[in-house]
Amino acid sequence: MLAVFLILAIFLFFLFKSKPALRGETGLSKAVRELLAVAGTIYLSLDALFKFIGLKIPDKVSIGDIALKPLPTVALLLAILGPVGEGVYNALRRTCGKRINKR
Repeated sequence: MLAVFLILAIFLFFLFKSKPALRGETGLSKAVRELLAVAGTIYLSLDALFKFIGLKIPDKVSIGDIALKPLPTVALLLAILGPVGEGVYNALRRTCGKRINKR
């Protein structure tokens, strides 16, 4: 019985591997997937850090009529602002590097 399932699994693996995907991945879907992966990593890191330190975080923060969970919101904002900060840092490094080399 196990051998039949193993043969069936191998057959299905090669069957689906050989067929082209019905839909290709777009740039937007790839960007959203990477953004959520980074935000998830940041969230888990912040959660572990706050548990290690022992800080209590409120369950929800209300801003007007909108109630947000603070930790996932901060993680998503950091994931969005990370590339922006990296671009600013690289631009400043290039600018300051040119000034230092001219002296």
